[in-house]
Amino acid sequence: MSPKSTSIPTAYTKDVAESVSKTLQITKVDATLYTDAVINAVVEELLAGNKVNLHALGIFTVKQVPERKCRNPKTGESMVKPPCKKLTFKPGKAMKTRLT
Repeated sequence: MSPKSTSIPTAYTKDVAESVSKTLQITKVDATLYTDAVINAVVEELLAGNKVNLHALGIFTVKQVPERKCRNPKTGESMVKPPCKKLTFKPGKAMKTRLT
């Protein structure tokens, strides 16, 4: 894990690439290229509106959130929040089993 950790350790892309490098016995440069390629492929699929199902991990989807009324907590002014997209993740069965 990188030294910038807080109370919850955080794995960064370079940490994942190092793990891939050790597992596949390839250079860190190649592992970084492969890791970046996988991440970019997932992002492109999500941007295209597709669901991404990584069996051992889970399902990533982009959901449309409709516009809604809200209130500015500072001023109390009523306003409308425009529609937006939200990334969701649902852990797969294998991941749930390993976490419990």
